[in-house]
Amino acid sequence: MKTRYWESILKHFEKEVSTDRFALRPHCGRNRYDGGYTRWFPQSVHKRIVGGEESRVAEWPWLVSLQLKALDTEVRWVEGFEHPFKRFPGAMDELKKMSVDQLKAAIAQLRMRLKEYAPDQLAELDIDEHSEQEMTRKEGHMCGGALISPYWILSAKHCFQKKHEPALSLDPNRWIAVLGEHHLKEPERHQTEYEIAKIIIYPDEPEEVNDPSILLNDIALIKLARPAVLDEFVQIACLPYPEEAFREDQLCSVAGWGLTEDEGVMSFIPQHVHIPLVPNSQCKSIYDTAPTSAVNITPSVLCAGDRNGKDSCQYDSGGPLLCRSAVDNQRVITGIVSYGLRCASAYPGIYTRVPHYIDWIRNIINNN
Repeated sequence: MKTRYWESILKHFEKEVSTDRFALRPHCGRNRYDGGYTRWFPQSVHKRIVGGEESRVAEWPWLVSLQLKALDTEVRWVEGFEHPFKRFPGAMDELKKMSVDQLKAAIAQLRMRLKEYAPDQLAELDIDEHSEQEMTRKEGHMCGGALISPYWILSAKHCFQKKHEPALSLDPNRWIAVLGEHHLKEPERHQTEYEIAKIIIYPDEPEEVNDPSILLNDIALIKLARPAVLDEFVQIACLPYPEEAFREDQLCSVAGWGLTEDEGVMSFIPQHVHIPLVPNSQCKSIYDTAPTSAVNITPSVLCAGDRNGKDSCQYDSGGPLLCRSAVDNQRVITGIVSYGLRCASAYPGIYTRVPHYIDWIRNIINNN
């Protein structure tokens, strides 16, 4: 089963590989700091992170920045616009820190929520439609992703759904994938922009359609318009074997350009943090005390985080959670940053459990 699966994935590399189980994943999961990584390639190939540390250049060479293109060059992205699962800061001292544009964006978001849930009260807000339109004009980094083959990126479904954020889109022409990215605000010789050919999300369940606060099967695949060029700055992340299990309390890693503190600002340089896996039963018990019923701890998700202020946060969505495999000690994508109740709180972060979706990933790649 494992051999057939990896042979199908490795067809995208157009190379023969050993069927020995310890040689199935030598093509992935290595960075320039691991040492000897070039031997695996031909000679021509050279929810947010809170409480983490700054990553080195190419420390996570499979990490992708998924960025929205500008709809209107005269309207620039304003940091502070609401992102999926980011909560509007209600405290007066926080409001005083916000710019006029940020306040307009927040008001526009409130207006849209009122239109959905209490349209009869909308007239009480004397606000024109202009700020609401601005909500769809964001640009720049929105989500993370992981390169899993030269053509394919693994990310989160909610990164592309308007019901979570009006600016988001399933239209591949609205997006650009930046590989080899390090500093979001500085052009770098090792970064390359790739057009996107397809965005494929896991279909919504009926309860998701009827209630936007419910998020299930938070996984998406993005196909590049041309194959990525692999080098020391751009590499492939390993996928797990079907239903591969990982140890409870195992320490795993997550990286991204997300907020460095809850309600804080984005990091222009990726941060990473090492956090333990939390058993689903324990995670469910913790969330049973939460002031919300929208959290679903199902077998298709996993939880990770600690109570020492370490977590993923907004703009890290879609990025990979990587754990060491007990099979071959490779770092593999165990989870996808999905959502949580605030950042680095007493509630663990919730991640899409990637081994649960390996058959879906394989079918999408093989048929597209």
